[in-house]
Amino acid sequence: MSADQPPLDLFVDRLPVLLARLRDVELPDDFPFDFTTDSVAELDRSTAGQREDEADVLALGAYLGEVLLRIGGGGWRWDDRDGPVVALDSRLGLEPVPVVRLVREGLPAGRPLGAVVEPVEQGVAQQRRDEPDWRPRAEQPPAVDDLRVADLPQPAWLTGWLDERSAAFAGWAEQHRGSWDFSTASLDSLETVLLEHLDSPEAVSAAARTPLVDGAVWYLGEVLCRTRDARWHYFEPDPANPPTAFAGRPHVTQDRPDGASVVPFGLLRAAVRARRPGELRRRAEAFGSS
Repeated sequence: MSADQPPLDLFVDRLPVLLARLRDVELPDDFPFDFTTDSVAELDRSTAGQREDEADVLALGAYLGEVLLRIGGGGWRWDDRDGPVVALDSRLGLEPVPVVRLVREGLPAGRPLGAVVEPVEQGVAQQRRDEPDWRPRAEQPPAVDDLRVADLPQPAWLTGWLDERSAAFAGWAEQHRGSWDFSTASLDSLETVLLEHLDSPEAVSAAARTPLVDGAVWYLGEVLCRTRDARWHYFEPDPANPPTAFAGRPHVTQDRPDGASVVPFGLLRAAVRARRPGELRRRAEAFGSS
């Protein structure tokens, strides 16, 4: 990705990351992230009454646009005023849809996003009544299909952090006694180490960037990656927007379209708060099991 790219190319390149952030951070775990009309109705319910920041507006517009492209064909375009717009199959006779602007203006006013989809569905239905063999023509394959984590670009910060923690693991394991074989059972050893050194969730937060906690975050995440079909991911924090549990912290996401996501740091805090033997292991085993 280059700053010299046309804005449309930059936007299309960012689509997988925008939509991954929407799925993993902003929407409920049970949201049907399948780019269907029904999912837009669910999107309306999930965002009702919320104030969305600009990053969320862009991601919601991206999702809405991908839904429209699957219904009415066409492709993404760039408008100097409205940014990314969806130009539908020309046989429908519809104007390009400024999805990001419609989200930005519609959410505060309580206008449902489903109202954007309805005229496209009606246009397709009418065209097929006139020409039963007609199908909307897509200009290119969907920019996002099953949104696999393996297809997302890995941020430079995450690459460096993973390399650093992997290199430091042997020393960390020597310093902290336990059975470090990356099994879920080994998380009992990790829990014991944490409870020996940290007496509250606040103490975990205070030690967030120390070798002890950083090593524990990496080890827990690696166990989840190896036992729960997950991969590491990371969203850069945005100083212009409120912090979230995910932004600025390494997290793991299961590598499937409906995969669960979790922040290992948050699981460590929860285990220290609970102080129940086996808490960390149970939470790891429950990850993505529903």
